[in-house]
Amino acid sequence: MLYDLGHRRIASLGRQLQLNQHCIDTAYNFFKMAVANRLTQGRKSNHIAAACLYLVCRTEGTPHLLLDFSDCLQVNVHVLGRAYLKLANALCISAPAIDPCLYVHRFANKLEFGKQTHSVGMTALRLVARMKRDWIHHGRRPSGICGAALLVSSRLHGFSRSVKDVVRVVRICEPTIKKRLEEFEKTPSGQLTIDEFLQIDLEEESDPPSFLEARRRAKAQVNYKEVESNPELASMFQHSLYDFVVGWL
Repeated sequence: MLYDLGHRRIASLGRQLQLNQHCIDTAYNFFKMAVANRLTQGRKSNHIAAACLYLVCRTEGTPHLLLDFSDCLQVNVHVLGRAYLKLANALCISAPAIDPCLYVHRFANKLEFGKQTHSVGMTALRLVARMKRDWIHHGRRPSGICGAALLVSSRLHGFSRSVKDVVRVVRICEPTIKKRLEEFEKTPSGQLTIDEFLQIDLEEESDPPSFLEARRRAKAQVNYKEVESNPELASMFQHSLYDFVVGWL
């Protein structure tokens, strides 16, 4: 009875998300393993079905987000996320990191670039690849990387898409998009002109943003101590140092 219910839920959800039969069958095998490990006890079958399908999407590299399952089931995404993590850990399945490139063309289609959708998407893919080489994608949600890349690409191709337009499609908060853009701006590639970026593939890689931020804070702390220990400097630079510290916080 439980197996039949799980199979129906997985097949129905899989069809809604346009997953092929192989993905549905694999998800059902995960569901049977979940039942054998008693992971279904105390949990709704819809949540387990979604977790099984999402696990397949991660292992197969399909362009589906956990938000897609949340929308279909009208369930909080964090609830599904907990079910997915519980399933993956219990079955000892290490899903590969999500490649932002998987979602670029999907989001580009939703932003309606018309005949230039492919061109905008390809430029965005180039930007994503550059961000990956400069460590900007590490530990970050793929939606934010894709959103930032598509925003830049749309401007390069003459489209006046706003941050809010992109946020509405990729479904991530506006400050996240802006933060990714700020991080890209600090890389060597971010300093190139449009023509240079499209023609030159820099060999050098930038340090990870977290490393650059830690180094900046350490330098700021040293400068603050130097000024604080010297009354004349403290008096001379009091206003600028205050502004710097406030901006840093």
